[in-house]
Amino acid sequence: MSQDPPVPRTPEQASSPAEEAPRQETGAVPAGTSDAAPAPDAAPAPEPARRRGRTAVLIASAAVLGVLAGAATGYGIQWKRPPTPLPPLAGEALKYPKKPAASTKPLTADEDHLVVTDGDLRKLLLPKPEGAETDERTGERIWKSAGQYAEGFSKPAVMFTDVLDGNLRRVAHSAWTEKGDGMWVNIDLVQFREMDDGMSSRMHFGAQKGYMPEDGEAGNQGIALPGTFDGRVFFYDEPVTKPGYLPLYKARALARRGDIVMDIIFNDTKPIDRKAVMDIAGRQLERL
Repeated sequence: MSQDPPVPRTPEQASSPAEEAPRQETGAVPAGTSDAAPAPDAAPAPEPARRRGRTAVLIASAAVLGVLAGAATGYGIQWKRPPTPLPPLAGEALKYPKKPAASTKPLTADEDHLVVTDGDLRKLLLPKPEGAETDERTGERIWKSAGQYAEGFSKPAVMFTDVLDGNLRRVAHSAWTEKGDGMWVNIDLVQFREMDDGMSSRMHFGAQKGYMPEDGEAGNQGIALPGTFDGRVFFYDEPVTKPGYLPLYKARALARRGDIVMDIIFNDTKPIDRKAVMDIAGRQLERL
């Protein structure tokens, strides 16, 4: 049987998809071929990431060791160097008092406010003048208890507590009336046990002197007692008056020597003789 001659195709028919030979997909390997070369347009596989952890640790360790070695070297250099003197102070140099000379005389009893008196304190009491009469209510050159001393104040209970709290040691007392119904003199030497710096006698002295300028008491600042730093003599501005009694003129002398407070009260029915008061206070002070 004769074959028909081939029918020529047009260019459009030659490029038709239906007539096109099958193609392989990119990167696919034909069946039955395991060693086939990859297609020329295939993308290269990514390289694995490099491990940097060990290198970073080594670098950091080297840096730390370098810092430590530098610090140790610096301290070693400074340790071997002599110390650098500090700059002078901006303020003035401190000045210290000079040591007293070896020939410095000891303080007198008037200057030494911490002097302590021992022995029979009654012997330091001023003796009564010739012709004076001893006060029978109290006596001359005797010891007073704390209660007896407190009875001479307007608030005995308060004074009793104060002197006991203030470490009262003893009270030497003497009282007399001058000849011819003259001036009445009452002397108390009040001694304290000083624990540290003479505060007991100082506080008692300051308390008694402190209220004397008030109304109802002397009413004035008093006058300085010669031979003392802060002793005072108070002359009352007005006499004390009571119905049926003569006017009572008063004065009081207060001073301190060491652990002893000198307390002298003067009463008279006529104006106080100031010269006599200052003389008695001065002579009693000299005996302390």
